[in-house]
Amino acid sequence: MKIIALKTNEPEAEITLLDDSDIIASCRWQAHRELSDTIHRKADELLQDGQCSLTDIDGLIVYKGPGSFTGIRIGLAYMQALALAYQLPLAGANGEDWIASGIEQLSQSKNLAPVIPEYGSAARTTTPKK
Repeated sequence: MKIIALKTNEPEAEITLLDDSDIIASCRWQAHRELSDTIHRKADELLQDGQCSLTDIDGLIVYKGPGSFTGIRIGLAYMQALALAYQLPLAGANGEDWIASGIEQLSQSKNLAPVIPEYGSAARTTTPKK
């Protein structure tokens, strides 16, 4: 089973291509405020390094938090779009062993629900001035 795993909760983003639990290719980059501009390019590079295409992918894993609100939001939106477009199962996981947890979820079910982010705290919003 070929899997793409993505973690975007910190300024340094991480994307990994796996064959079952074996790492085929991996990339870390300083995405910070450029994540929405770089995520597509890094995913393409990862697939080229792994000598495969999105049609070869069997499942997706995304880190769902806690962490940066914007980073998690962008990562989840990207992976959920891939899951919908390519009809792939998507697992959301967190913790130190998030990839292993995601692999376990993918192996247990092909019809996973949409991933809900876990930001780690309540949103801090400002009161409207008007």
